[in-house]
Amino acid sequence: MSAPTHPAVPPPANAGTPVRQRIQALDVLRGFALCGILLVNVQPIANRGRVIVDASDGSQSPWMGLFADQRFFPIFSLLFGIGFALQLASATGRARRPRVILLRRLLVLLAIGAAHFLLWQGDILTTYAAVGLLVLLPSSWLPRWATAVLAGVLIAVAVALGGERLVLVAGLFLLGSTLVRYRVVDRIGACARGPIVVGAVLTVAAVPVLWAQATAELSDAAFSRIFAVAGLLLAGVYTCVVFTLTHTPLRSVMAAVFAPLGRMALTNYLTATVIVLVIARVVGIRPQDWDTALVLSIAGLVLAVQWAWSTLWLRFFRYGPLEWLWRWATWAKRPSAEVRLPTGRSAARGACWRAPRTVSVVTNLATMNDRQAEARRGRQRETVAVSVPARAPRQRGRQRETVVVTPAPRTRLRGVLVAGVVTSVWNCLVVAIPILVAVIGAWWIAGRPGTVSAVVRVAGATWLAGHGIPVHIAGMTIGLPVLAVTAIILWRLSKAGANTIRAIGGRDVPAVRAATLSVVIGYTLVTVLVAFLVSGSGFDVTMWRAAVHGAVLALVGASLGALSESGSGTGLWHRIPVWWRRGLRTGALSMTATVAAGALLAGVAIAVRGSSVAETISVYHGGALGLAILSLLYIPTLAIWATAYLLGPGFAVGDGTHVSVMEVIIGPLPQFPLFAATPGEPLDWWGTALWGVPLAIGSMQGVILALRSLDLALPRLIYATIVSGITAGTIMAILAFAASGPLGTKHLAEMGPRVLPTALTAAGVIAGSVFVGAMATRLLGARKNRD
Repeated sequence: MSAPTHPAVPPPANAGTPVRQRIQALDVLRGFALCGILLVNVQPIANRGRVIVDASDGSQSPWMGLFADQRFFPIFSLLFGIGFALQLASATGRARRPRVILLRRLLVLLAIGAAHFLLWQGDILTTYAAVGLLVLLPSSWLPRWATAVLAGVLIAVAVALGGERLVLVAGLFLLGSTLVRYRVVDRIGACARGPIVVGAVLTVAAVPVLWAQATAELSDAAFSRIFAVAGLLLAGVYTCVVFTLTHTPLRSVMAAVFAPLGRMALTNYLTATVIVLVIARVVGIRPQDWDTALVLSIAGLVLAVQWAWSTLWLRFFRYGPLEWLWRWATWAKRPSAEVRLPTGRSAARGACWRAPRTVSVVTNLATMNDRQAEARRGRQRETVAVSVPARAPRQRGRQRETVVVTPAPRTRLRGVLVAGVVTSVWNCLVVAIPILVAVIGAWWIAGRPGTVSAVVRVAGATWLAGHGIPVHIAGMTIGLPVLAVTAIILWRLSKAGANTIRAIGGRDVPAVRAATLSVVIGYTLVTVLVAFLVSGSGFDVTMWRAAVHGAVLALVGASLGALSESGSGTGLWHRIPVWWRRGLRTGALSMTATVAAGALLAGVAIAVRGSSVAETISVYHGGALGLAILSLLYIPTLAIWATAYLLGPGFAVGDGTHVSVMEVIIGPLPQFPLFAATPGEPLDWWGTALWGVPLAIGSMQGVILALRSLDLALPRLIYATIVSGITAGTIMAILAFAASGPLGTKHLAEMGPRVLPTALTAAGVIAGSVFVGAMATRLLGARKNRD
């Protein structure tokens, strides 16, 4: 599986074989192949008794048969042959009998595969170990030209036999060994010309074969041969595309996403079986009935978890846990599992957490002329902190030469893109996974009604609703945003912007702009992907709205986080005139206090009508938990409605309805707990006292503004009160827009406050009350001074 491409310990000083560095492109390709293999194996693993789900049985979607099924295991087989040859070359310079080392390695793999076979009969490790023992190990005595010829013959025979797996695996093993022995693998990182040319040729050849597969009858005798040829050609295309991308600015993205999975391929391959079996047990329906969206969701969830733990694990250890055990059994000695000490700035940072005590010993061996020459070449010198374990006895540190590094200013764009995409995807998962878990838990407690794919789509629709993206479900439109989810999304997006600007070390406005743009790009792509996966089986999402809403939220959240983290936001804030700043602050504080009062009013309404709310929840019996969770998520939306109620314009709970202090026009409402807290009739004359709450808040903020603005002339103070009103109106317009939208049938097509009347009322109320409070304070202060 994940055969390391470098030795565990360096060879002796007199060894003739050079130390081979790990080839990152192979790790990337291995991780990419692992993703495809898991996607194909989700249903077979869940079946347990079935070895494989063929494309001919009609249980899979056509695109899986064309682009996924039997397209990734050839890549894995080729990589196994490459890894074996690299291990043999490494062992030749380190052991007297290198083939004994490889024999032990294959026997251990056979034992691991046999244990895995007990969980799933489609295990490939036993096949790899057996073919390696019978074909790969004996071929190491053959000349390389004979290995190449034998590889071609075996692959041709396998195709003629309709893709016979054992023969095909043997041929691909020998092909991988041949690529190493002819040093083709060593030239992977040299240039992209080879992968581009080979990939173009394979693509031209694959198109007609794929067309033949798509149009051929499944019962045709030639279908199996066409299927095998298409699999080999498309596997070659995938391999060339991955190698080509490693020569582009996307290589850092590829390395960050796929390399951790590839370096822990054995661990991830085996643990994926356990995770999928657990998920299949929880789902409780036949895997044959799983649709493509559910398969993609399960595979994506498993890969996200595996990527997270692989990335975290490899920060501290050189090998995955099973890879380390495999290596220990291979060499019959315990290998070092700790990460090697890095050089440069990472060493200085790593020394702080790797050991409580560090000693910096640097000997400057360069003359001033050498330094000047290196400066002209764009180089600089850095000291390396040498880490000494705390439990080790004190010892004199060895002197080391200063490390010479070459800054790479051209990689900044690539670094920004990588950081932005990674942080945006990670923060998306942080929000989406708890929603998925909560929805699945509520579905399970309710007795598992409906299909699993529908449950997954409901979780995705909830996540999209947090972005204000309308979701059409069985003729109904759900477009009322879940503001609790929206707030969490904005918080996580601000973290993404802050983490991105921190990762690139940006401190200026251009860096903030670049970091924000990278997060927007990554998050928009994720939002569109989720919308695409949710669509289908009665769910429909408009893609352009998903892209626009995701981009807007990412722009707001990431820019705020990046400005705060970089410190450039403070500079921009202080460039604004003082009276503008104080007006903005006063308006924002006034609306914050008003919304808090609205939330308090909503809480009082729910408490007063608690019996009605509880009765509504009890009607749903098994689904009460899910309904309660949904009601909690909509409480911030209800708080905005209550704020509009305090200001006067009120809100609507359906087409042609109006709820305010002095007027209630309402029809029959659906059985939803929060609707039970809606006023059913106007308040008495004393209800108008509620309108005094925003006025009191504005007046108090006006007093505070006047006391803070003793240095401002009277005209500037008046301007500040006007700015406070504009700010309050703008904030209320945004909140009213966010808290309105359709919620189901045509009768509920209009929900929430009306944006323009509510915003104008908020602007007028806050501006007027702030003006009165500020002017009264200024006049009283002037009279006191005269006295």
